[in-house]
Parts: sequence; C-alpha cells; structure tokens
Amino acid sequence: MPRLDTWQPAPYSCTMENSRQHAPHRPMAAGKWNYRRGEMLCQLPLKRLRVSAPLDFLHAVESSCDGKATWDEVRSNLILRWPADDVDACLSTLLEQGALVDAAHCLASQARVGWTPQPHPAPLKDASSLYALRESVDQRLIEPSPETRKLRPHGSPMMDLLLARGSARTFDDRALPLQAVVNILWSMYGVLRKGEERVHRTVPSGGALYGLRWFMALLRPMDGYACGWYEVRYHATEAEGGELSLTQYPGAVERAWSTLLMPSVLSFAHAVIYPVADIRFIGKKYGNRSLTLAMLEAGHALQNAALAAQLEGGATIMRGDTVEMEVLSLLDLDESLFPLPSLVLGAAPTPEQEALARVANEAAPVRSVPNHSQKLALPTRIAVAGPIHVGEPAESWSIWTAGRSENARLAAMKAEAEAWERIGWSSPRAELEHGRLNEIPLALDPRHLVMYSQAQYRHSGFPYSPFSGRRRYPWVKAQRASDGKDIHVMAQCVYALSSLAPEDAARPFTNASTSGVAAYTDRDTARFRALVELVERDAFARAWLGRKAPPIIEETDLSQAVRHRLSRLRSAGYTLSIHMLASDHLPVVAVFAQNAAAAFTSVTTAAGFDWLDSIDSALSEAESRIQERHGRAPHAPLRMEDLTLARHHGDYFQTNIGFKAADWFASQPQSVSLQNMHGFAVNGPQLLGNFLAANFDVVFCDLTPSGAAVDQGRRPLHVARAFVPGLIPIWFGYGVEPFGLKEAHIAKPATAEDVHPSLPPHPCT
Repeated sequence: MPRLDTWQPAPYSCTMENSRQHAPHRPMAAGKWNYRRGEMLCQLPLKRLRVSAPLDFLHAVESSCDGKATWDEVRSNLILRWPADDVDACLSTLLEQGALVDAAHCLASQARVGWTPQPHPAPLKDASSLYALRESVDQRLIEPSPETRKLRPHGSPMMDLLLARGSARTFDDRALPLQAVVNILWSMYGVLRKGEERVHRTVPSGGALYGLRWFMALLRPMDGYACGWYEVRYHATEAEGGELSLTQYPGAVERAWSTLLMPSVLSFAHAVIYPVADIRFIGKKYGNRSLTLAMLEAGHALQNAALAAQLEGGATIMRGDTVEMEVLSLLDLDESLFPLPSLVLGAAPTPEQEALARVANEAAPVRSVPNHSQKLALPTRIAVAGPIHVGEPAESWSIWTAGRSENARLAAMKAEAEAWERIGWSSPRAELEHGRLNEIPLALDPRHLVMYSQAQYRHSGFPYSPFSGRRRYPWVKAQRASDGKDIHVMAQCVYALSSLAPEDAARPFTNASTSGVAAYTDRDTARFRALVELVERDAFARAWLGRKAPPIIEETDLSQAVRHRLSRLRSAGYTLSIHMLASDHLPVVAVFAQNAAAAFTSVTTAAGFDWLDSIDSALSEAESRIQERHGRAPHAPLRMEDLTLARHHGDYFQTNIGFKAADWFASQPQSVSLQNMHGFAVNGPQLLGNFLAANFDVVFCDLTPSGAAVDQGRRPLHVARAFVPGLIPIWFGYGVEPFGLKEAHIAKPATAEDVHPSLPPHPCT
C-alpha cells in the first residue's frame, strides 16, 4: 500500500498541524525526488520527506504531476494501475506535506528557501567583505565625464518627502495619534473611489485583484484600541477615500518580538504592519507570476506608508528579517499564505536617540531564536546577544549570551543584559593597582575566595600557581557591604584571565568565571542579583564536590503549568527530575534532564526568593538546552585536557562517553515536600542582611562598562560582582575544582584519589 510513513523536518522546517490544503487544479511535483533503497527522499525548501511506497508508483506520480495535467486526469491515470483508495490516500498525504503543489504556486513554494531564518548562509558574512560590497555600490555614483549633461530636479512637496526619507532604527517614546495611524494605513491600500468597472485604490494591483491581507501588531494603545493583534480591512463607500476597520485577533502582542530576528527596534515602536499575500487567490489569474506581482504591490503600499508616516510625524523601517512562519503561526493563518517583509512604525526619533540606538546595536546586538526553527517547540522563547570578544585579538575567543522567557521581549532584554555582564567581566579598568598583599590597603586575601589543594598544584598539567605574599598582583577597588569601606580584590578573581594584560595574567593564581556577576537598571538590585547567583552556584558546588545526590521535590507540590511542561518533555523522550539543593540562604533547585537515545544530559540550577520562581527559572533553562540539542547527533568525543570553557562542559555531557557521568546526581530515591520549606529571605535587602548578621564578609565590585544600557541605549545598566568568602564558586575546566575550599568548608579528603584532577567535569553551565 503506498503511503508516507515518516517525514523528517530539516533544521528550519515547520508544518502547521491544521493546514487547510485544497486539491490543486494542476498538480506539480515539488522539490527533488531521490529514489534509493526502496524509498523516496523528497528534498523541499524547508524540510525533507521520507516516503515509503512502491517505487514504480512514486515514479508514476512524479511524471504525471508535471503541472500540465489536471488533478482528475492524474488520479484517473493512476487508479488504472493501483487501488483508488491507496492512490487517494498517498496523493492527499503528499499534497498535505508539500511534495505536491498547484503549478500556479510552484514559485512561491520554492521561494520559501528565502524565508527567515534561511537554511543556507549568505555568501558574504565577514565585515570586510560586506564593506567592500557597499563600496562597490558607491562607485556607481561616480561623476560622469565633463561633456555629459547633468540634470537637477526642481523642488516640490514630493521631493521634500523623498529628501527626508530614511529608515529609523529607533523611535521616540510616544504614541502616534489614532488619526495619524488611520491615515498611514489608508495610504497603503485604501479605497479611492468606485469606478465604472472596478474599485480604485491607493496602489496598483495586477488585474485589480488586490490579493494582500494586512495585519498589525499594535504595541501602544490608541483611542479605543488596546494593544494587540489586528487585521486591517478596507471598505468602499459612496464617498471618496472609503473607510478602514481594525478587527482584533487573540494573542499577546509581546509575541511580535518573535517575528523579527533582530527585534530591538520594537523597543519604542508604535506598531508593526505585516502584509500577507494570498498566492492561491492571485494565482488563479497569474499562476507563478503571482508572487512577483504580490511583491510589487506590497512595495507600492509600504512606500506609500513610509511617505505618509513622515507627513504624520512618524518614521518607519522595512524589516527583511521578518520570520514568516512565526507570522503565520501567531495569526493562525493558512500555510498557503505568503508573508512579506514587515514595516515597523513609530514616532520620529531625535538625533540623540538614533545615536544611542546605533551604539547599542553595535555593542550587543540581540537576535531572537524563532520557535519554529526549533525541532521541539516549547513555551520558552530564546534570544541571544553577541558575539562578545574576550581577550586580545591574537588570543581572543567569542561568546554568546542568552535570555529565556515565555515573553519574547523579556527574553531579548535578558540576553542584552547578560551581554553587558560579559562585557564588564572581560573589560578590565585601566586603574588597576599593583602590589603585594601587605602593600595594598584593605586587600582581601584571594585564598578566601578560591583555593586549590596541594595535590592539584603538584599535578603537572595544573594551570594555576599557589598564591605568594612576595609577588606583586593586580588589584581592583571594591566595596565592603558591612561598612561601605573601599577594599581591594585581586583582578584575577574579578576579570577573565585572557582579558588582562600579559604581565597581570602571568603565573595566574586563578581564572574568574562570570559566576556572581549580574546587571540591572539600579545598582542595588544588580548587587542583590549577583548575590543570589553566588548562592545558587555555592549550593550546586557543594552537592557536586560532596558527591551527595540531592533529594527530588515531590511533583504534587508543583504547579499545574510546571507539571504540564514536564509531561511535554517526557513525551518527547526525556527523563526529568527536579531536585532541592541544600542551602541556608535561599530556595535553590536543580533540573536534571536526560535523553539516553540522543546521549544528552543537562543539569540547570536556579535560586530565588520563592520555590516556584526558582523551579520555573531552572526549568526554562532546561527547556532551552533541550530545544537547542533536540534531534541532533551526539557530539564527537572530547579529550579531558581540551575542556577549558563553560560550553565545553555542556558538550561533554552530549557525548556517548560523557552523558552518563552525572547519573549519580539524580540517583537519590528520597523525595521532599515544599510544604514546610520556609524561613528564607524574601528580598535582596533581607538576603544581604542575613549574610551580614551571620558574620559573612560581603564585598561588591562595580564592573559597569561604558555604554551599558538596555532599551536601545536609553536605560542605563549597572553591572555588579559579588564576593562572599565561605561560599564555594563554580569552576570551568578540567581538574580545576576548588578542592582547597572543599577541604576547608565541606570535608577533608579521605585519600589522595579524592582530589585527583581526573574527576569528570560538572554539567552545570
């Protein structure tokens, strides 16, 4: 029986579950049909299909569906040789999955290879090549020869509009009046008048079909219209100009942030306008030319809107990074529709606002990760920022930061804030002081923050040297929380070692990670967040170094939403458990996730002022790790000596050899209830007060780099680093656990093997 047994999506595929496909008038085989080993592999622009059926039947389908024969003719020929029910079942499935299309829609189907994000990289990516390309464009403006007559345009209202034309990368922080927005929307597609044969509009349309639909994400409320999703509909009346209406759609408008790959332009925007072409409707007259004509029509309309916006005190920018599948999904539109580049609209910005946005976009550009590009769709949205370069150019390496939230805008802001944390961590200040421990006023002994064992120092491959009171080290000014006095912390405990000057990084005592670094829009909250992260990492480090499996939290104590998320992941093949990490300071949890078939293990941790918030945060990070790796092959084996960065830890637990190395962590059969787990600090000031009351020496260091800000540079950020002697810091790299602190604060080793640096790395990154 011919059938499509399985279909496998490519990295950027998405098939809408409730697609409403109709039988094509003249079917055509789409993509490339490859026959081998008794099956057919169909390569489509955005996915791959594996079809199991008799090859002679599939050959007959491919040859019959040439775009010339009708659907009934194709079917009649096939049922002469195969049972009608089997033919109908297979043709319907091939049609539903896109292997068969109407000939009139073939170009649009193939054009999806250009949808965002693209499955193939652009030819030019590096900055120098792109600059050379721009230079070649400027060469077209070379002065003509002297004998050439040059003509100059005369001034006119249209010329004034065009002279002021330009794309806005940001907008003023105010809403546009309702009437201004109505005028702009009308200019795109409004009705001029009823003619004798047809209705005239503000733009031309091939065959006067006007096959575009218009949708709007209203980001700022207007008179009588709340923020939300709307379809813009145009109406003819007896009066010239006609009318338009806004029909509301369900859904959170913040999800507009997931429709652009680089969404920060929406920070102060008024609205996003989405044109969507009905290719099936236009194709009835123009066939494969329908996509070309639709693009021309949309271009006319959006240019009208851009010029009208200038008259209304607004500004616009066309966005070629519109994520088409996100638009279709958010608006619950038929997959046969074809979204076109969107237009972002807002109030005209000032030159100062434009300058701030330009600097922000260059320092920490934020990119959203479309949910539809993930093989496993989960509620957590992911945004990334970067790349951020650490170290000198000769030895630099790049890192990306990430933000996670069900709210796409919040995810982008988190990614940007974390980017500034990394920039502050990798940007040492020039005013470092140099001296011996006893020469620096109120210097904090670095051995109180991180300490290694003598066995580690004796190991030939150990990268750090014992602290010496006779050596001159670089020091950074910090502030002691108990009395506000200025003290000094060794720079190697504050900044990335590779970012320090060679003389300051020589014979290093340690290499600081970003653990205990946080950013926020006010200094105190940034400090409190940094302190919370130290507590989280301390709880995990104690569990890992002590090799004590933490108890499982009873799932009956979890919210229904969290239980639903766990069920969804388990149905996708993952083993999950949520664990309580021991801490005297805050609720700290760990989420253990594993997929044995994929050789994947992840442990994510979180601390907060509430158990449920901690669980939600750790689970969101686990979801993002799973989204990233789902459906991919295991990593190639890694040598232990090559594990030096945080990302290497994650890679190791995605190898066939390493993914079982943390199984002991989830082996505790005991479970605990959250019902009686109280008595922790409920806010930042109380957490700090508890530490000081318990005689902990809390120290804060300001790492705020120049230009640190969110909201396109308009909301300054503070970046703080916290230190608490007595808490165990996290470590990254092979054999660099702070075993000296373990001996001092957890337990002394029973044997020399207990501190041997060949222990496996931890999975918490």
